[in-house]
Amino acid sequence: IVLVEGKTDHKFIERAVATSLPNAQISVIQANSDSRIKEVLSIAKGIFNDLQRSPYRDRIFIVLDSIHSAGLPDELARMGVNRENIITWPRNGIEYYYPPEILNAIFGTSGELSISGDVISRNGLSYTKNELADRVCLSVTSSTTHNPEFSQKLLQPLSARVG
Repeated sequence: IVLVEGKTDHKFIERAVATSLPNAQISVIQANSDSRIKEVLSIAKGIFNDLQRSPYRDRIFIVLDSIHSAGLPDELARMGVNRENIITWPRNGIEYYYPPEILNAIFGTSGELSISGDVISRNGLSYTKNELADRVCLSVTSSTTHNPEFSQKLLQPLSARVG
């Protein structure tokens, strides 16, 4: 189970997981915000009874942006999630972790990605977060080379748990 904050996180991570780990049964669940992640986790705790002792404990991952509620990772760990399964991106926005080759095909090969509210820009081109997520997801395949940090922090640990 992978709990994510928002809609674009859900779209991209679900697609990346489905194409990278096609034989794994992984559910990506959108919480709609970092504040609702605790609520969704509480529901999961109800299903698994005592999460601390559950055999599923090491199979629950939570993905957070760099900016989230104060103390949230500690609260999630107290609720029973393995601390190493709480992934916090160093930069605020899943867009920074999209596959570089796909971003280059969309925006061109130079320039820095800029996020302002709901708009993602680079090289004079702009898309809403949702539009960009849709474009990126259409291009992700089983042969996509993912952002190294995305692979290291999420895909590799997931693969280790389901492999």
